Amino acid sequence: MSSHKPTLPETIIDTLRLEILRGDHKPGRRLPPERELSVTLGTNRNTLREGLRALQSQGLVQARQGAGITVLDFLTHGEITLLPHYFRALTTQGQARMLPDVLRLRRTLSRQAAELAARRATPEDIEILGHQLKLVKAARHEFTARGDSEVFALAELELYRRVAAATHSIADRWLMNTLDRVVRGIFQISQGIWVTVDDHMELWDRVIDRIAAGDPAGARVAITRLAGATDQVVFTFLEQPEALAELEDELARATQI
Repeated sequence: MSSHKPTLPETIIDTLRLEILRGDHKPGRRLPPERELSVTLGTNRNTLREGLRALQSQGLVQARQGAGITVLDFLTHGEITLLPHYFRALTTQGQARMLPDVLRLRRTLSRQAAELAARRATPEDIEILGHQLKLVKAARHEFTARGDSEVFALAELELYRRVAAATHSIADRWLMNTLDRVVRGIFQISQGIWVTVDDHMELWDRVIDRIAAGDPAGARVAITRLAGATDQVVFTFLEQPEALAELEDELARATQI
């Protein structure tokens, strides 16, 4: 999804971050001294320090004068932006187990955003949503015709972001921005998470229609059915009966008006 070429500090950060998330460096342990670590990673100490500062800001390590660099427990100190990196560090089986929680988070945030957007959206917001929906429809046509999901995924992610923007809530927009980065990161590893269903565009039409009509309950139900339909496809493909059962229970509760 990105043509960005990582800089050397970014490469250093990525290498150490994956090692920590994989468990190569245990919480409470010190990393090797800077001189040794810089040689191992093929960089200089200034670049290494830049990378370590970034890892500290992500809650992965802690630097103390005279005590070196200590690895932190990322489950205690980490934040949601680590999700795509953690996903990469997992085995294939681990990724499959984690995916239902990521998709559940998407459903929860989307449901909240759609409901609030129906209360707060302006005519300009509705126009923007309609324009983005047209782009999604065009991208979905290409997806079904050619099988390349990237353009469709990007367009649909942007539509989710536009729904969040229509809430006029900074908190909701930032949460959706964070989820957007998480999903993009996971998509780069497993493009199979982005699927479409037969009535995909009809479901989106319903979402935007209910937001435009100022119908919070209807918008909540519509976007829940949309996200739930695609997630059912993913869970069925991955043969995850427990995730399917939990999803069915959630849909039954969330779609009650």
